[in-house]
Amino acid sequence: MGVMSMDKNKEAAIKAERMINGLGQDGRAFINKWIGFAAFYEGFDGRDERLTLINAVAGAFTNDEANALLKVHQAEIEYLFDLPPGDLRYEGDESKFRHQTQQDIYRACNQKEDACMRIGHLVAVIYQVRNNLVHGAKDPTTLRSQDLFLASDKIMSSVLGVLLEHANPA
Repeated sequence: MGVMSMDKNKEAAIKAERMINGLGQDGRAFINKWIGFAAFYEGFDGRDERLTLINAVAGAFTNDEANALLKVHQAEIEYLFDLPPGDLRYEGDESKFRHQTQQDIYRACNQKEDACMRIGHLVAVIYQVRNNLVHGAKDPTTLRSQDLFLASDKIMSSVLGVLLEHANPA
């Protein structure tokens, strides 16, 4: 094995260790919830995963449930609105960096939009946080990452609560 390969391996191992150790409680809780959520929406057909999860979530909520969730999570939604997560496949100064999440968070905040679709678009914003983390582009140790994990975890707790309620009605 060449010197460059050893350096690359060491760099990759350091990054992996940082991901594992840097997630923190909120990051681990968020990922655990997302794993459960993925089991929900993977059964829906769609050519685009983002659109599939938007439609799956929107179809699973009643308007009353959606409105209640949006009200409860106003602080988290405002946090995501103020600075939507970027797509880390792009550089921060590229127009595509926040393009999709800005559109999704605007739709999630648009009170003229159907409440169920608003929840779908809110989850699409969280999907970007998940993508950045799962694909290794996110530094989990930053304050911004921890804040995103916390906001995402709180919202996903409520989303999963509604979905599980439907699976096990009282």
